[in-house]
Amino acid sequence: MAKEKRILDSVHGYITIPEDLCDNIIDTPFFQRLRRVEQTSCRVLFPSARHDRFIHSLGVYHLGTKIVESVNRNCEELPDNFKNVEDNYIIACLLHDVSHTPFSHTFEEFYDNDTNSLAETLAKVLGSEEFNKDRVDREWKAAPHETMSAILAVTCFPKYVKAPDFDLELIARMIVGFKYSNSDKSFENAFIELLHSKILDADGLDYACRDAAMAGYSTSTIDVERLLDEIYVVKDKDDGDQYKVCFSNKAINEIESVLGVKHFQQYNVFAHHVVTYDQELLTEAMKSAAFWHLYGKESFDPIEREKALKTLCNMSAYTKPYLFGRREIPLIYPSDDDFVTLMKYYHDDYYIRQWLTRNYKLQPLWKSKSEFKHLFGDALGGTSLTDADIWVLSPDCKSFLCQKFGISEHDVWILEPELKDRYGSASNLNIYIDHKIKQYKELYPKGRMYFNDLGEQFKYIYIPKGINKKQVLEALVEVQKSKRLEPVEEEEH
Repeated sequence: MAKEKRILDSVHGYITIPEDLCDNIIDTPFFQRLRRVEQTSCRVLFPSARHDRFIHSLGVYHLGTKIVESVNRNCEELPDNFKNVEDNYIIACLLHDVSHTPFSHTFEEFYDNDTNSLAETLAKVLGSEEFNKDRVDREWKAAPHETMSAILAVTCFPKYVKAPDFDLELIARMIVGFKYSNSDKSFENAFIELLHSKILDADGLDYACRDAAMAGYSTSTIDVERLLDEIYVVKDKDDGDQYKVCFSNKAINEIESVLGVKHFQQYNVFAHHVVTYDQELLTEAMKSAAFWHLYGKESFDPIEREKALKTLCNMSAYTKPYLFGRREIPLIYPSDDDFVTLMKYYHDDYYIRQWLTRNYKLQPLWKSKSEFKHLFGDALGGTSLTDADIWVLSPDCKSFLCQKFGISEHDVWILEPELKDRYGSASNLNIYIDHKIKQYKELYPKGRMYFNDLGEQFKYIYIPKGINKKQVLEALVEVQKSKRLEPVEEEEH
């Protein structure tokens, strides 16, 4: 019997891991780096939420093993290659975040440099004709940290993750959520969905439970064991015997509990005005630090500042020393503390000083979507509008504020909450009942498992604290009302 190690997790209890996984994957500098990468961006709001990508990855691995057990127990028609697919799935669960960028999602957009180079790199290291063909035939774009993790997963663990023992392309597809177009691989696609879906998967289930438990906020209680027990992967006789991920009708309450927690996280945590401001402030602070380390001076040019941060955010540092800046500071296995250290060199910068002290210079004009609707509901009217239709959320509003109240353009921030979840509607969730596959919307046509996009018609505006907020809001309401009354020019036909 293979030797195992047990790790006590405050969320799932004991997590049992084979010793060879510890030796070849977990106990490596690539994976241990995750101990110093925050799981969420909400610790500014919930100081107790001090958990990292390391324990999250172990949690996803743990839930992945539970899912595999359920599929083996519940499903009668498993393909001949099910053991191989499940082995690859477990490794993908463990490595799905191995290249996660510092400070959760804050900086990941700067690692891809607007060139899709990460996707090209992944395609190159896989060398798969099928992968390249699917890329050409179908639109696909993963989050940068997912693509980076797939690259690292198949290149940096040669003693363990290697062919023919593992299917490197399948592991990569599971991490980035890129299904096969080949209908003969529907079983593989089911397990891709069980790690990377728009509804329920091992990744999303762990962070839903972990974030709530560690932050301390009170939401729905999720019975994880019961939910996992009711997972099936079955052939859909009405769809060419394609394998589908399903949940037993016994799990409906647990499914709604998961989505209830995620709903709370979206609206009350990730979209909170403090979290939104702090993430933008941290980004600007790191732009200042990166530019200073490169050129020894400050810059207010947004293009120069962004280019400097992209220079810092270099994936090569994940595997070998990357000499950054004039002082050639060696960065390797980048983590949160590396970025903080770079800021401390230049601690008197306007943005860095705010972030290090949490002594914010700007205040939000409203603190929630409800307050925004209360302030501007009458001015906007009851019709469905897009952001482009709402003057108060447009660049013109920023210009108005600067001119009327004498505010510097650098001190008016219009920010949209950054929502990280992938799901929108669970109406297409497959429910397995009486040995038949039904969609949730068939069984519950008026179900509550749908959450509107919070970003629609909603942003925050921040202005300096010394300015009278009441006067500003009164002025904005009046202008927004006048904009609604302006006649709309009819298009010529």
